[in-house]
Amino acid sequence: MRIGIDAYPLSVRGGGIRRYTENLLQGLSRVDGENEYLLCRARPGTKQREFGSSFAWDDQTLPMKRWIEQAWLLGDARNVDLFHGTNYFAPQFDRHPTVVTVHDLTVHLFPENHPLKRRLRHRLLPALCRRSARIIADSMTTKADIVKHYRIPEDKIDVVYLAAGDEFQPIHEESVLDLVRKRYDLPKSFVLFVGTLEPRKNLPTLLSAMGQLARSGFKRPLVIAGSGETRYVAALKAMARSHGLELEEDVVFTGYVDDLDLPALYTLCDLFVYPSIYEGFGLPPLEAMACGAPVLLSHNSSLSELYEKCSAFVNLADPDALPAMVQRILEDSHMRSRLLEQGLERAHARTWDDVARETLDVYSRATP
Repeated sequence: MRIGIDAYPLSVRGGGIRRYTENLLQGLSRVDGENEYLLCRARPGTKQREFGSSFAWDDQTLPMKRWIEQAWLLGDARNVDLFHGTNYFAPQFDRHPTVVTVHDLTVHLFPENHPLKRRLRHRLLPALCRRSARIIADSMTTKADIVKHYRIPEDKIDVVYLAAGDEFQPIHEESVLDLVRKRYDLPKSFVLFVGTLEPRKNLPTLLSAMGQLARSGFKRPLVIAGSGETRYVAALKAMARSHGLELEEDVVFTGYVDDLDLPALYTLCDLFVYPSIYEGFGLPPLEAMACGAPVLLSHNSSLSELYEKCSAFVNLADPDALPAMVQRILEDSHMRSRLLEQGLERAHARTWDDVARETLDVYSRATP
């Protein structure tokens, strides 16, 4: 079988969907010795990395090609037996069966967090789901949302949980840790958040919690790693100051962090906190666990589903819960050790090869 895969996410710097697409392709290259793959829709100039002899790139470039392909695939991509849209996309009218991965329904549930162009593009998603032979969801939470909001039959949706990449391991080389500490001007000990800086991640609540702790005499620097829209990042910095937190001392905004530096960043932190109000999966907590960081999460969406037995949780409805739990974990070495051990076990129980094998099973169910 010749399978077309949407490689557009490989054109984007960082982010969970790029990580999903790249790791899935690597996993397929290791576990699948039968099928051929065509990588489609990458932006012109995307570095065409090698995934193996079974993988080729669709190099045809035409004016408006990516937009035309919203309806029909062009070039070599027309000659595939199956198309897998890794990023909410599948062509509307082509003859071949399609599989589409829906990571979450945040554009539907929280449209104010997304740019207009993305909101307009996602208007097609319910129709794409109906047209696709199979749908892959990252979690039971996302599956339930697709059924509820798009009225898609449950038996058409396959849940394939993600994994932490092999590169996410505790870093023991002091030279590597020192280099990352200096590169991002990190404090000696700190609480860490990693992710896109957007309203859904609920960083105002985290800043408020750290300000509350500082005013009570319990100070621990907070490192916020990730990039976001310029005005929103400026608003977060102003918010930090309003809570009495000094920038670069009490709160460090690193900006974009290279994927290669993330394992060291996770290793260096005392506690990883992810107070998101909704996640379809949430890769950063899993990657932090894989690197030996104790993890504290908000008790909602897929976070409750996936990390129940290996992390600490807080109810965001209680304004005192987050600062109290941050302080408790940082002061309780036994609790930190337990969370660390349970997190490592959870993170290394599944690999991207497992994800690839389960995805191949979906391909089989999608083809006659």
